[in-house]
Amino acid sequence: MSIVKKGDTIVEVLFSMAILGMVVIIVLMIMNRGLTVAQAALEIDSVRNQMNSQAEIIRLMSSSSKIRSYNQGFNQNNHLESFLIPTSQDVQPFEDMVDANNNCVIPNNSFVVDVRDGHIYDQSHIVPASVFSRLVYGYAPDSNKIEDNHNFIRSEGLWVQGRRVTGEEIGGGVNAAGNDKFNAIDFHIRACWTSPGSTRPTTLATIVRVYDER
Repeated sequence: MSIVKKGDTIVEVLFSMAILGMVVIIVLMIMNRGLTVAQAALEIDSVRNQMNSQAEIIRLMSSSSKIRSYNQGFNQNNHLESFLIPTSQDVQPFEDMVDANNNCVIPNNSFVVDVRDGHIYDQSHIVPASVFSRLVYGYAPDSNKIEDNHNFIRSEGLWVQGRRVTGEEIGGGVNAAGNDKFNAIDFHIRACWTSPGSTRPTTLATIVRVYDER
């Protein structure tokens, strides 16, 4: 008695290959999503470090002579005071950092500080981020290594706006002469960039308040 063994039909083979292909695609999508999330987290961490550096240099520069000048080790030709926006104007609202076309909006009267020497650069040195928000040094497009022979080139997607707030605004009141009893300056540090695989830019913001007692 002969036994006939039947193999898989072409339909069954194609069906199995289709299922395998779907599984592979799903796995690749999950892996790609994981890589995108990891990349985004790394970028946010790097940008926060850049923002913290701006905050620290601003605090250091503001600690001498009540905002208007700073230590001899820093450039004396520009001061934080001269880069403040008028009190009659408001800083850029957080929701206005991205326009309707999903582009980062760098406001007028913004600036950035070179963390090496305290030199302040105006808006003309701030451009949209090509990778993530950062200060760029050196001459190579991807070089961000700070060396003595590599000068500041530009800021990409990272800027600061400063505005003086009065004692009345922050509850300090006025003195007997009618002048502000307590003044402060709010430095709004902003970052905006588009992460890989994202259609809408990532935005970060923080405020550094420096008090200037009269």
